[in-house]
Amino acid sequence: MMESILKPVIDPAMISCPMCGHSFDPGKHPTCEGCPIQKGCSLVCCPKCGFEMVDYKKSTLYQLVTRIKSRFLNRGLIKNNVNHLTLKETTLGSQVTIAGFHPQMNPERRVRLQAYGLNEGQLIRVIQHSPVTIVLIEHLELAIEAEIAQYVFIRMKP
Repeated sequence: MMESILKPVIDPAMISCPMCGHSFDPGKHPTCEGCPIQKGCSLVCCPKCGFEMVDYKKSTLYQLVTRIKSRFLNRGLIKNNVNHLTLKETTLGSQVTIAGFHPQMNPERRVRLQAYGLNEGQLIRVIQHSPVTIVLIEHLELAIEAEIAQYVFIRMKP
């Protein structure tokens, strides 16, 4: 009994907003009331900040693309980016280009990084690695934890 009180219960139905970080259950918060495509829509609005995002668990397009991609990965028709360098492995001061993200990266986390400008093809400069990786994206300094930096693939600038 005491263990269940001390351990936090993690609900798999909960999603977190990529803008404000607020966690909520999309089933308890209906989609935007004035939306003309409300029925069957896979968009969810954050109850705290109002940011619209795709509920990946409901999106049939996302599920279809994920299934097709996994079939191609299993057959070896798409490379898994395992031979790319990661952001965690770069040297300080180097300019690199974002090559993509690891397929196992949390989609919500990837969306949050992309909202800050960490997109495929973006040129960045690595400023620091300890205690966190800090990169310069145009005029924005972004701190990235080491666990996340290992999921960001980069190409060295020629």
